[in-house]
Amino acid sequence: MLRALARSLTTAPEQKQQRPVVRQLLNAIRKTPWWAAGDVERNRTLFEELMERGNARCPHLGSTHEATTTDRGAVRIAPRDGDAKATLCFVHGGGFFAGSPHAYRGAVASLIARVPSGCMALLPKYRRAPECTIADAVNDVVEQYNELTGPIVLAGDGAGAYLALRAAQQLSSKPAGVLLWCPYLLHHPTKDVQRSLSSEGDFLDVTSLQPARHVNDEQNDASHAYALTASGVDDMMIISGEQETLHVDALTLALTAKASDTNVTHKTYGEMFHDFMLFPKFLREAEDALQVSAEYIAQRCDPVEESEVDRLRRELAEALEEEEDDEPVTEDVSDDIEHWAKRVSRFVGVAWDEKRRKWKVTLNELDGKDRTIGRYDDEREAAYARNKAVLDAGLEGRRRMNAVDENGILVPPGAPHRRAKASVIAPDPLAVTKYGVSKYWGVTWDRKGRVWRAQYTDGDGKRKSVGRYGNEEEAAYAYNDAIREAGLEGVRKVNPVVDGKLVPVWKSISELGYETPRHRADAATETASRRWRGAPEI
Repeated sequence: MLRALARSLTTAPEQKQQRPVVRQLLNAIRKTPWWAAGDVERNRTLFEELMERGNARCPHLGSTHEATTTDRGAVRIAPRDGDAKATLCFVHGGGFFAGSPHAYRGAVASLIARVPSGCMALLPKYRRAPECTIADAVNDVVEQYNELTGPIVLAGDGAGAYLALRAAQQLSSKPAGVLLWCPYLLHHPTKDVQRSLSSEGDFLDVTSLQPARHVNDEQNDASHAYALTASGVDDMMIISGEQETLHVDALTLALTAKASDTNVTHKTYGEMFHDFMLFPKFLREAEDALQVSAEYIAQRCDPVEESEVDRLRRELAEALEEEEDDEPVTEDVSDDIEHWAKRVSRFVGVAWDEKRRKWKVTLNELDGKDRTIGRYDDEREAAYARNKAVLDAGLEGRRRMNAVDENGILVPPGAPHRRAKASVIAPDPLAVTKYGVSKYWGVTWDRKGRVWRAQYTDGDGKRKSVGRYGNEEEAAYAYNDAIREAGLEGVRKVNPVVDGKLVPVWKSISELGYETPRHRADAATETASRRWRGAPEI
């Protein structure tokens, strides 16, 4: 076993002639290099943009399945008919520093939609590097997993697979099974095996893994990631591509897990690259990987005894499929991939400027001429600029604007189902900078630190800082607690809580009949717009 492992660490996989569709898809992915060294925030934006292309085209979101956001920023996906016998806890990847539950909602919805008995999924939100440590991320996953009930399959892709394995050691109850897509495990900057493998069949290579290597994980010094299967996991399925750079991680994990008496199923797909299962529209291997994963979830959560007749039918069907796989398959999806790869904005009046590599905002004025408003690095910032340009020009009602919710936050097409907007989520920082206020008393957005800051004025009129938080609601609760501890309840405002949930200040004030500065500004804008259109004032 050790000799086989040593060969896998030093020997590159046999390079086969790639199908045109695979080459084209890889080239399209490389146009959004979120893994490249450089600015972390920029890489995170590129990752979200790449994943959003799949989310916008997912046929299940909003139709058969509904995505909602929890108080902690996690995403919960459930069948709209409510029928779900299985539960999936999926930890997203992204090299420990990128990715989010929101970015993976389309991929996970495509997976659970294939589970025969129905399945709901939770995508936990965890703290990322370099701001936080691996231990922080693992603790976040454990806390949110432990809130689930029933038989649960714990899953993850890439770096999320490592977090899932670490979390499995700390769970209050063992998962029914563990599903790992293209696991990224050997990540420690000094203690892990240095890869000499560089695969031409993947968009990742050895150097592209460097952004994640700034993670300092002291626990991994003595016990490497591939040895973690000795406890916490009884049954595991690993799916990987033979041509991906991280294929060595999957091989290592499978070998060592079997040595520790874990029941392991390792399925590999020739010619496939990292996270290929995210592209079922273009790759038949991705469709098969999703189907195999769904069957694993169903079997682990809702096991069904297979009769002798069913076994014979299944073996016959598998034999016929193998014969079909031997036949050459013509794949002509070039136009589809090119359309997918285009950086098409989700917002009105925003387009990608390929030459300057920025989002360009334009406005068609009354004379029929298009005026360039500006160019922006962030797509959402460009969308806000478009709305502002329409208002400044007095063209509200004559030109389309990007939709915003009751708190002024952008609502892009393809976002979670409309009812999910009522969930408590951390507002868009760009919306906060636009309106300059939080939804809650005592909470402000720290633009420099990119966190929510809670503070209050004590009895002597001095400003007291309560702390900084990654979630706006968490900051609001901390502010309320600080007011009560200081004995200022009734003297200082507190954020109202109804049925155990915070009520945004704007909503509570409007229900009481008061006006906020934003309400007055909106009224003034409406009056100006009516004057422009020649409509009588009301």
